[in-house]
Amino acid sequence: MDLTKTPPRSPKSTAVLNCVTAARMADKGRAQLAGKIGEYKYGNDSGMDKATLAFLEVSVENFTTALKTCSDDASLTAWLQGHVQKTAQEIEEFNAARMAPPSTPERIAMFQERLAKLAPGRTDLKTLWDLTELDDRKSFGLV
Repeated sequence: MDLTKTPPRSPKSTAVLNCVTAARMADKGRAQLAGKIGEYKYGNDSGMDKATLAFLEVSVENFTTALKTCSDDASLTAWLQGHVQKTAQEIEEFNAARMAPPSTPERIAMFQERLAKLAPGRTDLKTLWDLTELDDRKSFGLV
């Protein structure tokens, strides 16, 4: 994974454990291990990753160690299933909460500020993940 050339997967991806943000975190972790993380943040340096790790109750150290031996989504999912005590319902609830539009005044203000900088006038972007995806695509000249 070379995040100096391509962005990580969308935070909406559920390719790892059917959990949003886990696949993106895996991409960033693999890039970190390869010394090719670019401008991205991983683990406790990333609010997104930190929230995902806290929900999964897995330390960044253990997740990073798993990435060293789990070379694909299936093996990482299998490792997580052996270490994470979350039900499918709990993961579904986490996904829904993480995918929701901002609802607090602070989050709404942050969203509107980022939207104004990144895509002024756009009304189709509703979540922070929408902005993250657009920012990734713009950063790599994909839009």
